[in-house]
Order: sequence, then structure tokens, then C-alpha cells
Amino acid sequence: MTTYEGWALLIQGVIGVALIVTFFYIYRTYESNEREIRERMRPYLGFEDVRLIRMGKKTIDFEVYVRNSGSLPAKSVKLTGKFRCDNEEIYECSTMSVVFPSSRTEKWKLGAEDVPVDEILKGSKFLEVELIIDYCGPKDGPFWTSKKGTFNVNEILINVEDDAI
Repeated sequence: MTTYEGWALLIQGVIGVALIVTFFYIYRTYESNEREIRERMRPYLGFEDVRLIRMGKKTIDFEVYVRNSGSLPAKSVKLTGKFRCDNEEIYECSTMSVVFPSSRTEKWKLGAEDVPVDEILKGSKFLEVELIIDYCGPKDGPFWTSKKGTFNVNEILINVEDDAI
């Protein structure tokens, strides 16, 4: 082997290693971009507002405002409301829909029956409402988001009356 052949073999080896490193870098960049696109191109549902709209002697109704701030529609959306009074579950209900991405919010209604409304209004019991949204995207999924809070119904009634004015 001559000096020329030795240098040519060395240069070919360096170029081969450079190609392998370049292909590995391109593959990692492609995987990173795919992962970012997969994370961005999906529905993102969130709660905008929860309002008490009506109370009966044993029933209570809420309006739940949900917004999709993602770039794709959310399919098989299931909004579940779990109603508890002093840590005892008294009612659970759910509703289903599709939520498209937009600047407006979707209004859903949830209601509970057999609620001790008189005791809640007197302040001897507190109503806790847990809202859970389960949903899927076109390819990926499942996703969920939840909101849980203890609502003082007297304050909500005052707020609802103020909003109605």
C-alpha cells in the first residue's frame, strides 16, 4: 500500500464516520420534531367558568363553560360531574359531545338530584363539585382535565344574581 492509498483510506474512513454521525443527528432531529408536532397538534380542553343557574328544593343545576384552545377537535368528550356533600357522594352525572377549536366556549349543563339544598343554604353542609373531562384527539389520546372545588352556594347565588343584572 502506498502513501497515497493510505491517505485515501483514512479520508474515506473519516467521511464514513462523518456520514454516520450526520445520519444519527438527522434522525434525532426528526424524532424531536415529530414529538413536538405530536404534542402541539392535539386538543387542549379547559374550564372557563362554572356557574350555578338554578336551585330547586332537591335539585341543583350548573352551567359549565369548556374551551378547546388546541389546534385539533376533541372527540368523544365526556364531561362528568361528581357532587359530594360533606365528603359523601350524592350524585354523579355525565354528558358527551365534540368540542372544536375556536375562540368561543362551549356551554354544557349539569344537574344533580336529591341534594340537601336547605342544609347547604343554611351553611351546615358544603357542596363539593368535581368536574372531569375525558377526551381523545384524532390520533392520540386519551386525555383528561379536571376541576374540583368546594362552592359556597350563598356566594354563588349572589354572583349569579349580580351577573343577571
